[in-house]
Amino acid sequence: MASYSLRFITVIALGLLVSFPGTLKAETDKNRDFHPIHMMLNNGLNMILDGSSLIMMTEMDIDISFAKDPQAHGNMMIATGRKLIDRALKGPVMVDMHVKKMGLGSMMEATHELGELMLKTAYTQKVMQPATELSDNANNLHIIHLETNHALMMACQGSNMFMIGQGDRSNDLVRYSFEQGREMMLTARTVLQDLLTSPQLKVLETSALSPEDLKLLAFTKDHLLNSIDIANLLVRMELD
Repeated sequence: MASYSLRFITVIALGLLVSFPGTLKAETDKNRDFHPIHMMLNNGLNMILDGSSLIMMTEMDIDISFAKDPQAHGNMMIATGRKLIDRALKGPVMVDMHVKKMGLGSMMEATHELGELMLKTAYTQKVMQPATELSDNANNLHIIHLETNHALMMACQGSNMFMIGQGDRSNDLVRYSFEQGREMMLTARTVLQDLLTSPQLKVLETSALSPEDLKLLAFTKDHLLNSIDIANLLVRMELD
């Protein structure tokens, strides 16, 4: 009986050794052809969000007199981020993938959808025109917007770490990158969802706001909803 059990366990173990590499290979190859494009999209979005945050900080009630032209730097970062996204969506690598009929699947559709959502994230000073001193309500909306940008950057960085981690996970650093990237994406999505339902935003929605502040409230909520769509799409593309 003991001999039979030992043979049975040995057969199961050998079966796992044969099947595990195939399973691992499937995981490590997931969306591999899209990784360069997805990473460029994520990096482009990070630049747009960084630039947008810089511009918003110039409008808030904080001392930026020591900074060297943050508005110009922010606009430059937004423009560069847009170029990265445009290159990823329309560059020679993408064209070649379409020529090879790789552009017919759901991952290609999701990639283009992701890029279009990312291009909607840039902050524009036109929202606040005519230029006036920021009210307390507008200042609080900017804080929510900055928190949104930070969470969305975390989602993008997590996505890049996750893709890097789809290499040889016998390497501890690669495995750690995979695990942390997954956690960062999920955490960022939760933060964004919490911001949308936060008491702070509810107070602003029920306050008597000026027409200018109402315009900024709508803009901030649109940005938050768009950011949630991006985070959901990143999670779906990598984890589903």
